[in-house]
This record gives sequence, C-alpha cells and structure tokens, in this order.
Amino acid sequence: MADHKYDKYEVRRERLLAAVQKQGCQMILVTNFTNVSYLTGFSGDDSWLLVSPKNTVLVSDTRYTEQIMHECPGLNAHCRVMGEDMISTVSKLFRDDLPKGAKIGIEGGSMTVVVRDTLADAATGFTLVALSDPVEILREVKDESEVSAIRKAITCACRAFNAVRHTVEPWHSELDFSRELECAMLKLGSQERAFPSIVAVGARAALPHAVPTSTAHLGDSELLLVDWGAKVDSYMSDLTRVLITRAKPTKRLRSLYNAVLKAQKAAIDFIKPGIPCCEVDAVARGVLTDAGHGKAFSHNLGHGLGRVVHDRGGFRVGNKTLLKPGMVITVEPGIYYPDWGGIRIEDDILVTKKGCEVLSEGFPKEFDDMFLDMS
Repeated sequence: MADHKYDKYEVRRERLLAAVQKQGCQMILVTNFTNVSYLTGFSGDDSWLLVSPKNTVLVSDTRYTEQIMHECPGLNAHCRVMGEDMISTVSKLFRDDLPKGAKIGIEGGSMTVVVRDTLADAATGFTLVALSDPVEILREVKDESEVSAIRKAITCACRAFNAVRHTVEPWHSELDFSRELECAMLKLGSQERAFPSIVAVGARAALPHAVPTSTAHLGDSELLLVDWGAKVDSYMSDLTRVLITRAKPTKRLRSLYNAVLKAQKAAIDFIKPGIPCCEVDAVARGVLTDAGHGKAFSHNLGHGLGRVVHDRGGFRVGNKTLLKPGMVITVEPGIYYPDWGGIRIEDDILVTKKGCEVLSEGFPKEFDDMFLDMS
C-alpha cells in the first residue's frame, strides 16, 4: 500500500489531467518548478513533468537521481545524462506516449516564448496549447497538509517577531531589525524568509514596499511598520504589524491605526464561501472611504498565499472568483500619507465551510498592544 504522504500528489495529478482533458489536450507539460513540486513532492530544480492518461514522467538529470528516489518513490523519472538536452528528451517522450496530431497543454503563463518556439520546432506533428494557470487554479484550494504547513509558518513568524520586538533599541536601524527578525525565523525553523522583509520607520512607512535602510532608526519616529513571513515545509506566511515607538503617540496615529483595524475586521467578518472576492475588498474599502481615507488605500486588500507569497487569486477590485473552503488569502488594508507614514495590518485567513478562520488568531494587533518598549 502506498504511503499516504505521496498519495496526495497522485490525486493532484489526476485532478489536473481531468481539467486538461476538458480543454481538449491529451497531455500536459508542467515546466514551472513550483508546480512540479506541488504535483510530485520533488524539491530539486531544473525539472519538468509530463502527465498523460498512460504515464507520468518527471524529467530531471543525474544530479537528482537519488533525491527523486527518496522524495518521489514510485514516480517514473527520466534523469538526463550530460549532453542530453531537455527539449530533445521531452520531444521523444511525446512521440513515445502520444499519437501524431495530439494536443499537449503547456503553462502559458510561465513558459517563455523562446522555450515554446524551440519545443514546437522539435515536437513536429504535435500541437502545443497554451493553458491559463491550470495548476495554479488547483493550488487555490489547500488540503489539510497545506494548511498545516501554513500554520507552522505563521507560528514561526509570530514567535520570531515577539522575540525581536523585546530586544530592539532606539538606535537600531531598519536594517538591524530586519536582519534580527530573519535570523530569528531561521533559528525557529524557517527554511528561509518568505520574502525580503519590509521594515519602515515613520514617513518611510508610506512606501508599501519599503526596503530597509541603515540610516533610518527606530527612535526617529512614533511608528514602525514591519511586513515579514517565514517558509516552513515549502509554504509561506505573510504578516504585517505596526509598532508604536513612543509612550505618548499622537491622536492622528491612534485614529489612523484604528481606522485600518476596523476595516480589516469588517472584511474578515464578511468572508464566507460563495462570496465574490471583490466584495470583500469593497467592504474594507468602504470602511476606509467612510472614514475619509479611501484615496489613501492604494492597493488590493489581499492575495492568495501558499507555496508562493503572492499566490493566485485574492481580494481585489474586479476579481469575481467565488470563495471556496480551503482558500488561504491575506487581508491587509493599508493607508499611506507621504511625509507622515503608513499603517497596514495583515493576517492570513482560511476560508472554512461556514465562514473563515484567522490563522494568526491571538497574535496581538489592538493599538494598545503594539507599544514597543525602548526605555
């Protein structure tokens, strides 16, 4: 009996093949590494995957022979030797598996034009059909093992943040904070940072994707915005908090912070299966507009989260995709005022059968919990 750990990959491939066949293709060639890993459990790179009714073949090279046997037992693999190029190998596998004239799906959103054209020249007699996000659509809905990994990544990120916030000093720079935070995540089990951390003091927090500097120091302003995430078991977390660095913050800071928090809570309370993603965005946007900050909310409310930080889908204007149980999406309203700063509060949300679950539930975000003691 096969190990259940690997059964999930077979189920994913079966679902993918069914979707591809509905579009008239007899095979799909998966070249996006994230998708190859999602469908096989293989953690190497430079590898493609062919999936057809007759066969599934992972095409890699001899660097990974032993690794594939360990990570993907039972999966057919062709490990190329030196001098055996990928295009020729895959073209031969097409001919071995399919009749002339067959349609082969490719990942239109990620395969380059050069690779597509080279492959088409080598695979004469077959038709390459560019499909739109065939694997990413499957990845939108997470299974229990994926949600478990995201929970671990969130726990790691939260623990690291709590450890660092109690050790910083006013003279520490944004870059100091960023490095300490990312080091703490690694020590606590993160494979790597999920993305380059955003750490921004004061007016620099008006830059939604501010790059930490060594010249801006934590004691320079009354607010510090931190956007960070961990990666555990190949899945990401993504959180944002604003720390208050002065014992007596201004009324403006308190007012803006609570407006963003109110918008976030309203959006989260609205989430449930069957709701179009754009309507969740509209709820948060409406709260901030009513508070007079609508024009200062300059980005989407949230994005899908999984094996990549910005996964497919999310809460944005115009996205009419209906929410389904198993989707994991960030909720991160923000308002930004040049020469003053910005406020963004972000949590990772799981859509459930009856509503949603805040996967980062319990991680403080009320205004009075965000003071940074640097006395």
